[in-house]
Amino acid sequence: MAHYFIVGQGIAGTVLAYTLLRRGHVVHIADNNASQTASKVAAGLFNPITGYRMTKTWLADLLFPFLHRFYPEMERYLGARFFYPLPMYRPFESVAQQNEVLSEISDEKFAKYVEKVVPSDGYGRHIYDPFGGIILQQCGYVDLPVLLTAAKSVWKAQGIYRECEVSESEIYCTNEKVYWQDLSVDYIIYCRGWKETASSLFHLPFRPVKGEILQVRFTNECYDEIINRSCWILPHPDKTYRVGATYHQHDLSPTPSAQGWDELTGKLSKLTSAQWALLGRLAGIRPATYDRRPFIGIHPQQPRIGIFNGLGAKGVSLAPYFATVFAEFLEGKTKQLPLEVAIERCIKV
Repeated sequence: MAHYFIVGQGIAGTVLAYTLLRRGHVVHIADNNASQTASKVAAGLFNPITGYRMTKTWLADLLFPFLHRFYPEMERYLGARFFYPLPMYRPFESVAQQNEVLSEISDEKFAKYVEKVVPSDGYGRHIYDPFGGIILQQCGYVDLPVLLTAAKSVWKAQGIYRECEVSESEIYCTNEKVYWQDLSVDYIIYCRGWKETASSLFHLPFRPVKGEILQVRFTNECYDEIINRSCWILPHPDKTYRVGATYHQHDLSPTPSAQGWDELTGKLSKLTSAQWALLGRLAGIRPATYDRRPFIGIHPQQPRIGIFNGLGAKGVSLAPYFATVFAEFLEGKTKQLPLEVAIERCIKV
């Protein structure tokens, strides 16, 4: 049993803290409760088939069975509902895409992800699909605000959660221990999202990306599946919807932009003719990386300081599996982390 101090309670810090707790370790969590972190505004979407050609996402055959077990277990632990498996309808954009995708998905490796092919104009309900589309399985979303709030509440009640800033200058490390205020732990793990770019400890090539989402209510239609072409429509149980998302690297302001509005409303108008009313707009900065892979590991010169970050837009999919990979590394059950995610591939100190 080891003692850990997790700094940051977004999706990365929350999933890592839960993973370590369930493995029998002692964990303390601190978070500054910033209002517009990526995890607090993100839609929490997970989808094993992405892109124009609808290819399998990286490690889909590992990540998706894992997350479909992980989040229901976490729901029971926290006593909250936040995991929503849903099918996804992907209308084709053209005859060329239709032909490419239908040829690709005929491969057996796609069988577990494709539910059925929809013929031209076969979906209905105000969706533009003149070339038809496919309905995918193992998709859905995690209601991240509910998850984060539930975890915070449970851990506050257990006395292991603190709402505060943790300055790097307040941390004192030896080769055996980490000290902060009244805490003495074996490891401190930073999970601070894109704010890690300002760290004096890790100099990693983050590429923060701003994402914007609309919250809407449709006035003459109701969708039970996720609809996804250029933008996505994500249904919530209260019959409201999220529409997203943008990916902008140059505007890292915390507020929604005119550019984001124009982009999302333009794409939505090409996806559905259903009438809608705006309920709200959200913006957050994703901790994306230059190679779209997480940053996980222990500082090469500070053996008690670690990082679990850089999950980007796929945090909900990546966090459960890689939290377990990291835990097993910290426990000494594996000698090294996979090179694709280990910070050694790019760290500068």
